[in-house]
Amino acid sequence: MDHNDLVDGLMDIQAAPLRILSLEDEPIVADRIERICRKILGDQIGNYTKCETVGVALQEASSGSYDLFLLDLNLHGSDGFELLKIYASYAAQTIVISAYNDRAVEAFDYGVIDFVAKPFDEERLKQALDRFEDRTKPEHGPKYLSFRTAGRAFVASLEQVVFIMGADKYSEVRLNDGSTRLHDKSLNQFEAILPGSFERIHKSYIVRLDAIERFETQPGSRYFVILKSGDRLPVGRTRYKSLREKYL
Repeated sequence: MDHNDLVDGLMDIQAAPLRILSLEDEPIVADRIERICRKILGDQIGNYTKCETVGVALQEASSGSYDLFLLDLNLHGSDGFELLKIYASYAAQTIVISAYNDRAVEAFDYGVIDFVAKPFDEERLKQALDRFEDRTKPEHGPKYLSFRTAGRAFVASLEQVVFIMGADKYSEVRLNDGSTRLHDKSLNQFEAILPGSFERIHKSYIVRLDAIERFETQPGSRYFVILKSGDRLPVGRTRYKSLREKYL
């Protein structure tokens, strides 16, 4: 195993305290959600921020690094799904808690990890929090990725994504029109939510499998994929065999 793949496989011994942001405009409901979260997650919570308005919540989300958003979509007449698109562009995972029951499927298309319909009980919210703590891939991945541009959301279908490159704690997403968009999610976070049509090929790259044109091997056990777009990406030594098997 080379150094890069070894570093890629290392995990933190102790998880950092969770930072949670709740957006709910009914104070009684907001207090109940916080009470249940603290009962279930206990001292795992390091910071819990409650917001009643979209503006304050977006300011908080932009200025802080959160792990989980608890998002109501019925907020003083705001278009809840326009709001969801913006939140989907952040690194945090999102649980929707809303009375928009008939639009739950659409919410999952934007990568939320659960949709808790109002009214809800403690056990239902616990199920959602359990899904958040479960780091395995969800049964159904998102159909869209959202990006923030000048305070607005740009949405791209997952079918438009060719590959994703790590950029420190962010990622650069290459689309099939040749453009590149910066996203708040890291490669590790993307790897956890993307469907099986995408594969982590290197510590710095995730690629869409059907975008691969061919493989290339160079002396010194160096491996690459050549994409249909013409891009040439490195493949980690420990990932090469399994990638070839999936591709073939």
